[in-house]
Amino acid sequence: MVECDPALREMLCRQLGNKDWTIAEEENGLAALESITRCPPSLSLLDLRMPVMDGFQMIAELHKHEDWRKIPVVVISAKDLTAEDRERLHGHVQKILQKGDFSREELLREVQQTVKMFMSNQHTVVA
Repeated sequence: MVECDPALREMLCRQLGNKDWTIAEEENGLAALESITRCPPSLSLLDLRMPVMDGFQMIAELHKHEDWRKIPVVVISAKDLTAEDRERLHGHVQKILQKGDFSREELLREVQQTVKMFMSNQHTVVA
């Protein structure tokens, strides 16, 4: 879970955590990339607006490494995406969830369903 808001990150990790997979938490893209070098995830849940290294920069870094390109990325962001933003993400992310499009409960359900879909037989999540 790559999310700079500690309260949201903690809530999502608490809701997603179970015996079937492990969730690693990072507060920015640079910290997440360092974590990925130690243990590549099966899925990345990624905010776009973060300090140090934002989600766009992290996605670009993922695509510089052949093995990391295979990591599915699901964007969870409050950023109002422009057509240019969507073009930058096109082909690099599997799903975009706009925080503002959902109530907190709806966002949790949507994230849970998305993770379950991608993680049916996986064990490690870093987003």
